[in-house]
Amino acid sequence: MLDQFELIRVINLAHRTDRRREMEREFARLGMSGDARIGFYTATKETRPGLFHRPGAHGCFRSHLAVLSEAWAARSSVLVLEDDCRFRPEARWLAPSPETDILYGGYAQASDADDLLSADIQGSHCMGFSVAALEKLVPFLNSLLQRSTKFDSRIVRSDFDPAIRPPIDGAYVWFRRYHPELVTEFLPLADYRDSASDVADLKWFDRTPGVRVLANSARRLRERLTSV
Repeated sequence: MLDQFELIRVINLAHRTDRRREMEREFARLGMSGDARIGFYTATKETRPGLFHRPGAHGCFRSHLAVLSEAWAARSSVLVLEDDCRFRPEARWLAPSPETDILYGGYAQASDADDLLSADIQGSHCMGFSVAALEKLVPFLNSLLQRSTKFDSRIVRSDFDPAIRPPIDGAYVWFRRYHPELVTEFLPLADYRDSASDVADLKWFDRTPGVRVLANSARRLRERLTSV
């Protein structure tokens, strides 16, 4: 499934060594240990929300943008993985079409499962982009960091607050709608590994030091029991 991508980048916060180890195990399960295309990007950790709802969403957006900018500078297609990505069994035999410009290798929710191309998609843990897509995507994401950005009312919902930018998965939805000429494909390659979030609000058991250790141990056990 990964043969057509020239770069594979995993976004990983420096302190989340647990997630880095899990991603290394994911690649090992696919026989990709030591693949020269794989690199870990040290995610941006923002302390202020900026134009976003939360600092975590701000940092995630900038981390994706940095990875995409690196790929565009190298004129290379790229698969962007968040470090809570877990490959599904189907990943062993499914492969995107060579004509695909935007790949959703997985998502958390869709507002319309019967019309994914028009739906609002939540989740950005496994995204692939061609060079043709990057040429338009990188400037688009950079524009969203500007307060003066104007939005097309045919693309953006009328109840959208222009003072707040969408998280990265929402930005990808907007980009797809702005550029229908780019070929989008949805493949069930990956889902989320259960792990304490650095973007959303933490659950009570992830905020409690002693309980957090037990919760993480339980997650790892469950992952091993349900792995590919």
